Amino acid sequence: KTLIVSLFCVICALKGETVDVITSNTVLAEEGANERRQFYNLFGLSVTTNNPNRNDEKSYKGHPYKADILYGCISSFQFDYLKDSFEGLGSRGKRKFESVMIDEVDSMLIDNGGHIAKLSGPLPGMESLRFVYIKIWIEMTKRVIELYKNFEKEIDSKRNELLCSKANTKSELVSSFSEFYESLLKKMTETLKKMLKGTIKISDFKNIPTHLIEYANNKLEQWIDNAIYAKFYCHENKQYLIKKLNDEDVVVPIDYENTGVTLKNTIWSNGLHQFVQLKHNLFLTSESLTSSFISNIGFIKRYKRIYGLTGTLGSQAEQDLLSSAYNLKYSKIPTYKIKKFKELNLISVNEADFASTVAVYALEQCDSGRAVLIICETIEDLKKIKDELELAKKIVSVKFQIKSFPDEDSSKITKEKLNSGDIVISTNIAGRGTDFKTSDQVEQNGGLHVIVTFLPCNKRVEDQAFGRTSRQGKNGTAQIIMIADEILNKYGTAKDVLKKYRDKAEAARISQIQNFKLNEIDYNDKIFSLFSDLYVELYKKHKNDQVYPYFLNDLKEYWAFWLEKNKSKQSNVESDFENFRQSASDILNCKIKHNPYYSIKLANSYISIDKIDEAKRTLEEALSFGI
Repeated sequence: KTLIVSLFCVICALKGETVDVITSNTVLAEEGANERRQFYNLFGLSVTTNNPNRNDEKSYKGHPYKADILYGCISSFQFDYLKDSFEGLGSRGKRKFESVMIDEVDSMLIDNGGHIAKLSGPLPGMESLRFVYIKIWIEMTKRVIELYKNFEKEIDSKRNELLCSKANTKSELVSSFSEFYESLLKKMTETLKKMLKGTIKISDFKNIPTHLIEYANNKLEQWIDNAIYAKFYCHENKQYLIKKLNDEDVVVPIDYENTGVTLKNTIWSNGLHQFVQLKHNLFLTSESLTSSFISNIGFIKRYKRIYGLTGTLGSQAEQDLLSSAYNLKYSKIPTYKIKKFKELNLISVNEADFASTVAVYALEQCDSGRAVLIICETIEDLKKIKDELELAKKIVSVKFQIKSFPDEDSSKITKEKLNSGDIVISTNIAGRGTDFKTSDQVEQNGGLHVIVTFLPCNKRVEDQAFGRTSRQGKNGTAQIIMIADEILNKYGTAKDVLKKYRDKAEAARISQIQNFKLNEIDYNDKIFSLFSDLYVELYKKHKNDQVYPYFLNDLKEYWAFWLEKNKSKQSNVESDFENFRQSASDILNCKIKHNPYYSIKLANSYISIDKIDEAKRTLEEALSFGI
């Protein structure tokens, strides 16, 4: 596939077209550009990435978007487009949407087809809502202590019951108590929701500006839900990391189900990010609202010519989805070498034995002179298995080396050849597109063995993970080792029909996307396009006006709140946008309507140019907002 992509890029570029190559993460973008640079240079073509922290300045010194061939993940392309077209920052230069090659097209357009890139930011006055978040968190903490006391007898009773039961293994006891705990937690959180929703009232917060009161009332229930989710169900090293950025600890979400990448530029919405910050006593930021956005589908459709490659396109339903969304045709290309791959039986174990079982199976392969790749669902699982292997070093005679690949910051591991006894422990970031090189000795002993420690969300993700071995005609094996309780919790069925139920659920999801989600995505992209055109037109018309930016800021903020309020009332794009224009008519006629903070800034600007009467009128209007 790498060679096909490179040849395609050269052919298009020599015809005078710019070519964008979209990969599933920044690591693969950097690898693709660096590994093929010499090949492209033979034809006099330049190549680089649009990664936020690209490190090829010595090889390519110009603006990334002036390169003949540009590699990057889709979010990098989307954010640059939004900054360029909506914010007027010139991020893309004058680059046109000509040809695009999408690597792992199924990941981009099926698994993540509904994903949306959003530009958002804190708005003046939103900092006042932090008092609501703090109040919710304090009240919740108090109530949790009370509820724990109420449920203490129930917990003690269950503990005594288990100790007197016939369960004769530690794993059986742990499994039984875990089931009880999950049931109790569900009961407790439902009680907690009712208590908080009956206690906290927005009217009690006198410092919230008038223009935010309706928004706060509409959001209160969701904030309470997200506070409970942050405390009980959102876990460090699973859904997020705490990382130090610019000398400050921050919450970084993880796309652990699909790509495994850390989403450093992503902020959770509806207060969730703030509640996780409170959970860890971090600096509390203001919530932001989305004013500009574009979906994966909407962005890809901007290109004149769309091409894609994948080794795991999946079922006919998935092919039909791509055809209907993008008007694409298909061509199946056989592999140039026969695949020497064998899948071993799925193994299910109790949670207490999970990490040690994975370690034992990995060490068995190392003892045979092979290398092992362990793909974990979460960083938490990665750490547990790594700890087991570190412990094994002191006990077993097998010689092995542990290499940890938790996120894109550790990607240098992919450049090292794997030797006998090497164990790479990774998240799903190694599960798609990563090409591990193996030594001759490893191949002689059976090749790379892949252990996936969870059931992937669909067959494509599973095939991608298994596809890290047996590449280019080499040997290899793979298997799934997972926690038995997860099988029952997710699918309620035995392991022998597990994949059948998983694939059935995925087919239903694909049908949902095709029948409903595509229309919703199309609506959102079209209505934002209308607003973007209006905004850019006004920006260009008044770009030399010193005071007009305050009206534009008020318009953009009013748009963000209007979107939030009307997101469930979608009907006809043109008529809905006309309703927005009418409701924003005062702002369009140069009158601050939504946020009085802009009135104050506008008045200061008038004073600076000696327009005192205008400043007075503007401040009087600000007072009418009720601040």
